[in-house]
Amino acid sequence: MSNTVVSSGEIVSNISISYGEQLIISTFGSAYNTSIYSGGQLTVSTFGNASNTSIYSGGQLTVSSLGGVSDTSIYAGGKLTVVSNGNASNTSILSDGQLTVSSYGRVSDTSIYAGGKLTVVSNGNASNTNILSGGNLIVTSYGSVSDTSIYSGGNLTVSSNGSVTRTIILSGAEFVAASGTTVTGTMISDGGLFSIISGANISRTMVSSGGVFIVSALGSVSDTSIYSGGLFSVISGASVSRTIILSGAEFTASSGASITDITISDGGLFTASPGANVKYVSILSGAQLTVASGANVANISILSGVQYAVSSGINISGIYVSSGGQLTVASGAITSSVSVSSGGQISVTSGASIIDTTINSGGQLTVASGAITSRVTIFSGGQISVASGASIIDTTINSGGQLTVALGVNVSGIFIYSGGQLTVSSGVTISNAYINSADLIGPSGVTFYNASIGGEFTIPSNMNFIHTSVYTSAKIIVASGATMSDTQVFAQGTLIVASGAIISNTSVGSLIVSSGGSAINTYVYANGDVTVSSGGSITSVDLGGLLTVSSGGKINGEITLHGGYATIYPDAGGTINFPGNGNHGLTISGLENGGIVTTLINNFDGASTSWSDQIKLAGIQTSNVTNVAFEDVNGNINGDFVTLILNNGNKISLNIPGAKNEGYHLASDSTGNLIYEVCFLAGSMIKTLEGEIAVEDIRIGDKILSFNWQQNKEDVQSVRWVGNKTVKVNPTLHDDEAGYPVRILKDAIAEGIPCKDLLITPEHCLFFNGKFTPARMFVNGYSIFYDYSITNYTYYHFETEEHSVIWANGVLTESYLDTGNQTQFNQHGDCAILIRPKKTKTWGKDAGAPLMVDRSYVEPLYHTLLQRAIKMDLPMMQDKKQLTHDPDFHLITQDGLTIEPISHFQGRYIFPLPDENIKSVYLVSRTSRLNDIDGPFEDNRHELGISVGSIQIVSAAYNIQVINMTNHLTQDDLPGWHTLEQQPCRWTKGKALLNLPDNNHKERKLIIQVCSDRAYPLKQKQIQSIAV
Repeated sequence: MSNTVVSSGEIVSNISISYGEQLIISTFGSAYNTSIYSGGQLTVSTFGNASNTSIYSGGQLTVSSLGGVSDTSIYAGGKLTVVSNGNASNTSILSDGQLTVSSYGRVSDTSIYAGGKLTVVSNGNASNTNILSGGNLIVTSYGSVSDTSIYSGGNLTVSSNGSVTRTIILSGAEFVAASGTTVTGTMISDGGLFSIISGANISRTMVSSGGVFIVSALGSVSDTSIYSGGLFSVISGASVSRTIILSGAEFTASSGASITDITISDGGLFTASPGANVKYVSILSGAQLTVASGANVANISILSGVQYAVSSGINISGIYVSSGGQLTVASGAITSSVSVSSGGQISVTSGASIIDTTINSGGQLTVASGAITSRVTIFSGGQISVASGASIIDTTINSGGQLTVALGVNVSGIFIYSGGQLTVSSGVTISNAYINSADLIGPSGVTFYNASIGGEFTIPSNMNFIHTSVYTSAKIIVASGATMSDTQVFAQGTLIVASGAIISNTSVGSLIVSSGGSAINTYVYANGDVTVSSGGSITSVDLGGLLTVSSGGKINGEITLHGGYATIYPDAGGTINFPGNGNHGLTISGLENGGIVTTLINNFDGASTSWSDQIKLAGIQTSNVTNVAFEDVNGNINGDFVTLILNNGNKISLNIPGAKNEGYHLASDSTGNLIYEVCFLAGSMIKTLEGEIAVEDIRIGDKILSFNWQQNKEDVQSVRWVGNKTVKVNPTLHDDEAGYPVRILKDAIAEGIPCKDLLITPEHCLFFNGKFTPARMFVNGYSIFYDYSITNYTYYHFETEEHSVIWANGVLTESYLDTGNQTQFNQHGDCAILIRPKKTKTWGKDAGAPLMVDRSYVEPLYHTLLQRAIKMDLPMMQDKKQLTHDPDFHLITQDGLTIEPISHFQGRYIFPLPDENIKSVYLVSRTSRLNDIDGPFEDNRHELGISVGSIQIVSAAYNIQVINMTNHLTQDDLPGWHTLEQQPCRWTKGKALLNLPDNNHKERKLIIQVCSDRAYPLKQKQIQSIAV
């Protein structure tokens, strides 16, 4: 039968195949009870079948191409090869027998006996394999096996991209997984050994009693369960995740190993050797975790019933202690990122350190002497107790949290929020604390250094605060017996000093000193506010804000007015110091019936009328004063005292050193209160034949020197009329129309010109280069400015034979030009101010020089005077106007309803109109004058709002209807509009009336095109209507 083919349903049985013979079974052919001897060959392919085959030494059986064999026995030297979708089942591999599976061949239910060998390679597959003692299963090069049992003495080796699933390693058996392999679902039983060599990937492994699982360098293992008696050893370079260590099991991680997600159950043991890296460990009750010095362990969960101690030299980060769990940090150990939940406890012993700890509700942290805690956060219900000798740094106490600090504790960086509680023993010093509406409990002798306070908080009695910051909107009460020093109270923060409390070296925004309280060395910010109640006292104040010392309150020391304002009563005592000139900040109340002011007023002086110190006497008017004498309280002449004699016979005594030498002026503020101020300038000095005479002393017939500018010489003019008039400033008008006088400072025009400050009205003219120009056109805010301090005054005028150029304080200016308004004037008064009538009907015929207001002429002169002022380094006396290009354009109905635009783009504003039938609206906007925007050298002072172009009403209720409105472009006398112009736009005056047609539709929109892009002052006065 040298070469026999069995096919097409043929069946052969009891055939022996010897040397040189070949039997081929194909195409549904079958062979039974076949024996293959040395040199014989049986080939089964293409749906062929062979069963009960015995392969002896040198015999060869090949199964391929959907061929199948079953119940095959391979004896010593026999070979079975399964390839190309061939299939072999129920195969026994005896000593030195060989079965090779490759190229998608499959074998199942194979038993490998001693000396037998099964090799699975190149996408071959073996399932349900039993490896008996001495048997070998080799899986390599993308071969795969599943459901394998390895018995004692059996051996499974997987390497080079081999794959193994569901393997049982029985006692005495060994399974070796090499680099590049994948192994899943392995159970290692008593005496079994599973070794992972470099680079294998292992998952879902069970290690039972007596089983040994060893993972070496670069091996990767996940989802491992170690049962009682099981041993899991991980060597350097290996990586292990998601491991459960059950009772009696043992897991050892060597140096260089990387372990994550471990659960240690009751009786389980995990040992982290030096150099091991371990993260996410859950310790159950009765479990044991051993961490050697040098191991890196993080994220441990200590569950209920667990008592875990971190030993000396150990550094663990990320510990969670749950209810019933206990953590002890031993001397020399360091833990960080620790969290304690309700019922959990942490004890930090002497020499240990704990960092970044969170104590949740019900959690407890106890810190022993010599221990260190840093960055601890306590939440509601959490508690920390710190013993003497311990250190606690950067601790946050939230609402409901509690921290107890014993004497001798080193405390730094405490953050206590509203509802948090700090209990401190006497003698403790706490540095760098932040306190927000918290609760402090402690006896006397507690000191806070470098504290920051917010919210509402009371400093307990006998506590000391040094270098403290009180934040915006905080309200702090210093209780009786408490002290504060070197304190800074920020804007809107309030400090209240109770009876018996003392504060010193304080910078404040708001301070209240209660009766019996005391404030020493206080600096008050601009816009700050200090109140000293009756019985309270304040000492040494640098005042930039407001100070009110109530009747009965005391000043012990000196109050220095650095731009601030103080209101005191006669019994305040102490000293008020006026540094420099121009201090208007002292008001004295309670003098309506006279009295002796016990406060010394130092350095009361002035450089000019507008730059003079002032004292306001509340409730006293200039009409109440009949005489002023420089005498003391006993009636003795004394230049350091001022006595005001009232018309009711009573006297007011003020102690002002040097008062007589400084002179005085009695004036009134806007509410009528008397102002006592320094006055160097009794009047403007007019040049006459007899020398310079004050304008208020000029009489009819006096000879005035005038300047003949055409011939460049002096002339003499006789005075033929003298008059005066009282002016009360109207602050609602623009500065140039309100009545404020213009002050020209000494040397403003040239050296010695004027020779001293000159006060004139805005319309009074100065003479330059043969022309008169109103003073208002030279106001620069530095050397020439509106004097806001003068709000009620009398000015003087005199008329010469001809309208003339005269000298006043060395400045060339004008005499009075009678335009028919002399009847408005009276004779003489108490303030010397020159003025020219605003309306100049005959300037063209009667003026002593031409009136010139052209910008081209005035602007160069203005800038010359401005540059001189800048070189003189003068301070700015008027605030610069803040400008905006937003016209704030809106509508106001006749009922007062404000309608804002719903959109505007490129000057096109759209307003919704109410459904009710409104007859008209006002077009309201900001206004500005060209002289306010460009500069006073511009004479155009018309109030301009917006330039309005087209106006349309659009209705879209049923169908779109558009109404074009043109009245504002054609009608002359519309309220709030300027005169018509040639262009199709018209300016408003800031509030222009627009009549609307009857409303026959709903959902109307008013569309207005604004043609102007104009600057406006950001702060708008409520300007009254003025004809310009």
